[in-house]
Amino acid sequence: MNTKIKNRIIDHSKSKPDEEVCGYIYYDMNGEPDFTLSENLAPDKKNNFIIDSSDYINLKSSNKIIYGIYHSHPFTDERFSDSDIETSEEMELPIFTYSLLSNKWNFYFPKSYKPNFTEQVFCWGFSDCLELVKNYFETNKNAKFFDYDRDESFLESNTSAIIDGFENEGFVKVPLGMIKKDNVLLFNSNKYYPHHLGIFIGNSRILHQPLDGLSRITQLNDNWMKKLSIILEYRGKGV
Repeated sequence: MNTKIKNRIIDHSKSKPDEEVCGYIYYDMNGEPDFTLSENLAPDKKNNFIIDSSDYINLKSSNKIIYGIYHSHPFTDERFSDSDIETSEEMELPIFTYSLLSNKWNFYFPKSYKPNFTEQVFCWGFSDCLELVKNYFETNKNAKFFDYDRDESFLESNTSAIIDGFENEGFVKVPLGMIKKDNVLLFNSNKYYPHHLGIFIGNSRILHQPLDGLSRITQLNDNWMKKLSIILEYRGKGV
């Protein structure tokens, strides 16, 4: 998730410690993320939430890209209730919860959720090259990844935290050489770190989310091969 949005949602949750707060997480066509402070319409706001659907309609009519729903748990831990899961499945949107009790997050992507891999604008934490890898393997390999926090500060921080985390997610580094379908390719960047990520989908093509454009399928040409630094192969957790 986007780190700044996550911290703002925590502040929203703490501002009303006696009820479940809720809202929609979204970003615009310029990749700027934000969220709504939606009204909780549930009769029992302490233990449940019903999100205002009019906010959803307003966001859609304003060409906003809705990423998911968030809500808080003021008196229970971060585990989802049956009602939470039901809401996520019905709306076909990921759901996030922050527990004031445990100070922990949880997220759930519904079985009905079908992410688009191409033609998506870049947004840190919601629609970036890491999220594309996450969505691809969760959709095609039934994987379950940790939700790494990141925002535009990654451009200056020079951190390798996300790349280092691939081992915990079931990826292993393989020798540079013949690239196999579904390998994750890490490319050197002259300007930014972490490295750019792409997924090899066969026939000399990669699926990736550029920082300055829409997610796309691109030919793996000599220029890309010169930048290739690491190849990762997914083998599942516990390898």
